[in-house]
Amino acid sequence: MDVDADRRQPYFWSDFHSGMHADRLPDGCRRISFHDHPYFYYQGVYYDSQPWGYAIIDPPLGVVTPELPPGAEIIVSRGIAYYYAGGAFYLQQPDGFMVVAAPPGVDVAVLPPNASPDIVNGLVYYQADGTWYQPIMVNGVASYVTVARP
Repeated sequence: MDVDADRRQPYFWSDFHSGMHADRLPDGCRRISFHDHPYFYYQGVYYDSQPWGYAIIDPPLGVVTPELPPGAEIIVSRGIAYYYAGGAFYLQQPDGFMVVAAPPGVDVAVLPPNASPDIVNGLVYYQADGTWYQPIMVNGVASYVTVARP
């Protein structure tokens, strides 16, 4: 069994990134109110209502979801257990899982769906939603470490 291959299994959130549009919400979508604004959440994808339908948005920092997206992996950094899926980091709360900023120096198996490459001083980095990732090799498999803006 190739554990690293299992970490890269596609999930619902794998095909979506901020800026995409949807005519309707998927069945089973949950309404989440945050700062008196209604958002919608389904398996790691966040939606905001628009006059023409729904915009797929970045997970709002601080929003609490009732459950983790499928495929969320546990990442421990400085003794704190984070969950990572679809480019978002989550911390467990009494009432669900809160979206938080990416902790520095953590290794993730999959880049966010909207990550784009940038070359800085001859090195390739990936950037998504203000978080920078540096590719590394772990046991012959590509991984990505969160880093400060290079």
